[in-house]
Amino acid sequence: MFKLPDIPISIFSTMSQLARQNSAINLSQGFPDFEVDPALISLIEKVSKGSVHQYSPMAGEPKLLEETSKLVYESYGRTLNSQKEILITAGATQGIFTCIQALIEPGDEVLILDPSYDCYVMPITLSQGVPVRIPLNESFLPDWDLIKGAVNQKTKLIITNNPHNPSGRIWSKADMQELSN
Repeated sequence: MFKLPDIPISIFSTMSQLARQNSAINLSQGFPDFEVDPALISLIEKVSKGSVHQYSPMAGEPKLLEETSKLVYESYGRTLNSQKEILITAGATQGIFTCIQALIEPGDEVLILDPSYDCYVMPITLSQGVPVRIPLNESFLPDWDLIKGAVNQKTKLIITNNPHNPSGRIWSKADMQELSN
């Protein structure tokens, strides 16, 4: 028996396959069409010749955590504890999966504002949580009445993204304030 029998093939896999079959440009994912910066290649080459071939700490390399904390402060004015509030992951999908798996218990509900990235449902389902899909309005903004109507004692997370993907819509300060209420 499969744990995820009803999960369809990712739209990214479908679109990538169609692009290959039709010799089309694949706009479904980020596929850089430029060479890797020679400075990066040089840096990787230099580091790989050193004695750094051990597993990193689970949360990430301490220097990377520290630099990430500095970048967040410089970019957003937000102070984060690099040892307790930052986790380095191998990409967004793994980070999302890890977060949901860590926070969701059986029966917990997770609100997903749609349209949304297709990777949210799998970790919720594997955690025996319940995905609750809430459509954004025609302008790709939150319908706060629908969201408030869906929130209950079982609601553990609300998943959204800003700027919104695929629309590019950016939430207003009022929307961010409404979410925090």
